[in-house]
Amino acid sequence: MQYAKNILILIGIATLATSCVSKKKYDMAIEELDGLRIERARLVTDLSNCETSLDSSKASISVLTEENVTLTEDLNYCESSNEILIDRMADLSVITSEGSQRISEAIEKLYIMNDSIGELVENINMKDSMIANLEGNIRRSLDDLSDEDINIEVRGGAVFISISDKLLYTSGSANLLPQGEKVMEKIALIINDHKDFEVMIEGHTDNRPIAGYCMKDNWDLSAQRAIAVVRTLQENYEVDPARMIAGARAEYQPKGDNETAEGRSANRRTEVVILPKLDQFYDLMIPNE
Repeated sequence: MQYAKNILILIGIATLATSCVSKKKYDMAIEELDGLRIERARLVTDLSNCETSLDSSKASISVLTEENVTLTEDLNYCESSNEILIDRMADLSVITSEGSQRISEAIEKLYIMNDSIGELVENINMKDSMIANLEGNIRRSLDDLSDEDINIEVRGGAVFISISDKLLYTSGSANLLPQGEKVMEKIALIINDHKDFEVMIEGHTDNRPIAGYCMKDNWDLSAQRAIAVVRTLQENYEVDPARMIAGARAEYQPKGDNETAEGRSANRRTEVVILPKLDQFYDLMIPNE
């Protein structure tokens, strides 16, 4: 409401300016009016984004609530079954003391197993939350880059950043372009902020043979490109080398059809894979004793 009043006031000012004030003041009023219009458009866009995020969060909460209800029902069923079993055992005079002890131990293990399942579900949810937070940070950091050059997705509990070779290197070379250095700087900031993750750099090519005296084949090219990225992250942006792995895929994991120019372009890429450290991943999967 206040925003609308400001608009009306500025319109009035602009009208009076044509007859009562100098052209300079009139131009200033028009400029301020345009600024308010731009600000309003931005606020409308922000509101739409917030509503979309809220709807997504509500959907996630609904799914988690349903899963929690199911797990609670399963636990209640197990507890009820255990109580019935104990009652029946009390009525069976033929059960020996040793047999009764074994059954009690088995029931105790069942309770422990139920607790372990709960811990496992909690740990998996925590890992998924960490991955989702990481993905969001990466998307915000690389938001100014074209979708044709950068693709970000989550697969198998890891975040994959696929970067087109034309953004990073000159053709047939493993030397990073200045614009490629800027991309690595942004990625390095994310990596250094998430020290509980490992980083794997994978070089990929199309199936066209490499024609150059300094590269033997596509294995060589993809390996040199991955190594160039790792060295840049380590030497220029202080990423811990113990957290990084350089790998070569050559043309053997294509994303597109190598028979088309578009497919070959999609295949010529470098992928930065950010994933939980293996030992921490196993810790998440194995509940505490």
